[in-house]
Amino acid sequence: MMEKTETDHVKTVTNIVMIGASAGGLNTFCELVANLEADRSTAYIFVPHLSSEQSGEYLVHRISRCTSIPCSLAEDGKLLAGGEIIIAIPDYHVLVKPGLISLSHGATENGWRPAIDVAFRSAAVGYREKTTGIILSGLLRDGTSGMAAIQAWGGATIVQSPDEAEYRDMPQSVLDALRVDRVLPVREIGRALADLRQEPRERLPIPEGVFQEARLSEKNATTVEDVKKLGMQSDLTCPDCGGILWEIRDGGIERYRCYTGHSFTMPDLDEHQNGKLELALWSSLRMMEEKKNLLMKMKAQESRRKGQVFSTGTLDMRLGELEQHMAQLRTVLKLNPEDGHSGTGG
Repeated sequence: MMEKTETDHVKTVTNIVMIGASAGGLNTFCELVANLEADRSTAYIFVPHLSSEQSGEYLVHRISRCTSIPCSLAEDGKLLAGGEIIIAIPDYHVLVKPGLISLSHGATENGWRPAIDVAFRSAAVGYREKTTGIILSGLLRDGTSGMAAIQAWGGATIVQSPDEAEYRDMPQSVLDALRVDRVLPVREIGRALADLRQEPRERLPIPEGVFQEARLSEKNATTVEDVKKLGMQSDLTCPDCGGILWEIRDGGIERYRCYTGHSFTMPDLDEHQNGKLELALWSSLRMMEEKKNLLMKMKAQESRRKGQVFSTGTLDMRLGELEQHMAQLRTVLKLNPEDGHSGTGG
């Protein structure tokens, strides 16, 4: 029997199923594949939100216990094979190209790498109407723009029923933005995939914006000129790098992208700004604590000196003003008045 060649692998995979999930998504994905009869012409690519410290090997082990479908981790240049599951790895974006997987260490999108939007856009460009996107349980809105890209290129879209999802944000976000092909309990998604494969799908004209943004994701860094083609300059700055954000509109989906490559939906941008603001407030409180300690040392020293540079009264006034500012910061940070510089943000 002859061995398969690289060309055979490329020909084998004619359909791509992209599955994105975040909080609560691993158990949900396991339930999905437990009820899935793998199609030999289809590659299944799972993109969960992973921190850089998580183990990809654990995911393979966990998922392999739920299904007999072969599972493996994404590798740069890995050939796609029909009837197999490929799992994204921590700290790398997954890019789907005809016949193979590519990995990128580009900027985070919606705070994640791997990001669901990045992977879904690349699959939409590479496999067009032969792509199916599935969004499972998760927080915030990563995946919505990617599902819009798949739909714009003629692909199919399936969303886990938000009422069933452990965390409904991601499924509901897609439903708020798009009219999807199916909204289903997880146990019914496998059957729906088989049905959708039998339905003819129209190859739609190439959406230039999606194509350009998918190509930008292949770069580890982009330029101002690259991003200018995608949208209009906003009056906001990137919370991750401080660069100017450009506003991009995908139908009813409003997003922001900087020329470094960071990208955010509006809720994700709000979440990131909150985090940066809290960090700045904690930093301010720490600096005020240090200033207070310095003023108290100056007061103790001046009280022992003749020919004082500062009167102790002036130092007392400055200490009083500083204590007022510190009390206000503690209120904003929801600290008890007696708390020092301790808590979740310290």
